[in-house]
Amino acid sequence: MQEVTVIAPATVSNVVCGFDCLGFALAGPFDELTLRLMAERTVRIRHRDKFGLPTDPQKNVAGVALLAMIKEARLDHGFEIEIRKGMKPGSGIGSSAASACAAVVAANRILDDRFSELDLVRFAIEGELVRRAPVMPTMSPPASSAVSPLSDRTTRLISCSWNSQSSSRRLSIR
Repeated sequence: MQEVTVIAPATVSNVVCGFDCLGFALAGPFDELTLRLMAERTVRIRHRDKFGLPTDPQKNVAGVALLAMIKEARLDHGFEIEIRKGMKPGSGIGSSAASACAAVVAANRILDDRFSELDLVRFAIEGELVRRAPVMPTMSPPASSAVSPLSDRTTRLISCSWNSQSSSRRLSIR
């Protein structure tokens, strides 16, 4: 497989009392990320939206997450990603977490699911650290089903389903 498209939803992580202890993913808005293999051992980022986010992989949450994956896997190739943000960055609904999660889930699929869910969480968190902001509350809901308690977030973070009937080879983070 050379290309995968992933959809990552917006999230709410401050449900009821006890900020950041219960969260869920929304049906929309969502980000759409297409990831392709490329021969160079780097990450190339293209945005298909109006938000002006960094294309330098060292300054982009998805780029940093993928660079960490490339390094740990000792890959001799890299990834090109196209991101279409469906949610405004900084809006408080997990926009950066969606990008970081989508990038590592898509790359892992192309790499025949070589990494565990916990590994994917580590890579996504590394990407989120470029923001210098708390990351776990918004990382858990986009990657788990329905409502998820965030206290067990390290074991349930990334789960995705592969829709083999789709000609676009689309993954959905649920």
